[in-house]
Parts: sequence; C-alpha cells; structure tokens
Amino acid sequence: MLSEYVFMPNGTKELCYPKNFQWNRTVDVYLIVTAKNLGRWVHHFIKNVEKILKESNDSNLHVVIYDYNSSDINLKKVLRESSLASYMFLIESGEYSRTRSFSEAINLVSDPHSIIVMLDLHLDVETPFINNIRKVSFLDNAFIFSQFFVNQLN
Repeated sequence: MLSEYVFMPNGTKELCYPKNFQWNRTVDVYLIVTAKNLGRWVHHFIKNVEKILKESNDSNLHVVIYDYNSSDINLKKVLRESSLASYMFLIESGEYSRTRSFSEAINLVSDPHSIIVMLDLHLDVETPFINNIRKVSFLDNAFIFSQFFVNQLN
C-alpha cells in the first residue's frame, strides 16, 4: 500500500506536501476493546480486524481485549482459532468497569510511541481508518490529527 498526504491550494492545480507533517507508516497501532458477556460482538470485532489484516497485511496492527470473565464466549479458544497474529488479552472476574478495563489494557502497551485506539465492539472499522490515525502533524510540540481524521470524529 502506497499513500502520501498532499493538498491542493484553492485556485491552483498543483499538489503540495504539508510542512512539518510527519507520518510514521509503520507505527504500531493497538485496537483496544473491553467486554462482559458480549461474545457475539467480540466475534464481530475479531472478524472485522481479520478483514483489515487480510486487506492490508499490516504487521503493525495489534489487538488488546479486556474481558470480564464472560460466560458467553471462550475468548482463549476464539483468539487461538482466529487469524490474528498479534493480540493480547486479559480475563478478569468481578464487576465490570469500563474505565478500569481500558486503563489496564492500555498499560499492556509498552512502546510509548504506539498509537492506542479505544473502540466499541459494535463499530465497523474499514482498512483506511488504520492509516488515517497514523497521520499526525507536529506543530510546536502539540499533536494535531490530520483534517481527515478530525472530520471522521465529527
């Protein structure tokens, strides 16, 4: 996959590269989800990521699943039988806490330069989304997501 970020100023027919724009196409991206008794949606999420990996062959895409001891899915078995090559999971018992589970899942990611994306299980993520979140600009030490990504959030 080859992609560059360019823009065309109004009134011109010339493509330009943004100044001070940095895009690490190989930065690790971690998709993090949490669940309790949402086995059907965990399957949906895993199938979605398998599709992305099949289309992109992206070896820098990883999955982290934090499960509160769901009774409707054998997460170990499902992950073992999936085509996901890079995943981590935690299975905890007790009362479900979305905040605690995301915090603990994030702590599994040791590389401070990685990009962490917290998702809801029911979302359908398309392959271009992964590279869109990799597009980051640095201005005065502040991170500003590319305009495309910002528009996706609105």
